[in-house]
Amino acid sequence: MKKISLLLVTLLTSGFVMAKLPTPTPEQAAAADLAKAKTAHGDKVGAYKLCLAQNEVANKYKKSRYSSAWGMHQSRSLCPTSDELIIGKELICS
Repeated sequence: MKKISLLLVTLLTSGFVMAKLPTPTPEQAAAADLAKAKTAHGDKVGAYKLCLAQNEVANKYKKSRYSSAWGMHQSRSLCPTSDELIIGKELICS
C-alpha cells in the first residue's frame, strides 16, 4: 500500500517539475554571460597558479635530490656545458 501511495504522489507532483521556466530578459542573460566569463577566467588563473606551485615543488625536489646524491649544496644543471662537451667528461643525465 505504501508503494502505491508513494507512486501516486510521485506521479501527481511530477507535473510541477516539468514546468518550463520563463525565458531570461536580456539583462539577465548579460549578467549570466558575465558570471560565466568571470568563472572561466578564475579557473584559468587557478590552473596557472597551480602549475607554478607544482613547478616550484618539483624544482625543490630536484634540488634536494641531486644535492644529496652528489654531495653538493648548490643546484647543478643536468645539461652539459660547452666546456664539458669539449673535454668529454662523463655526465649522469636522467
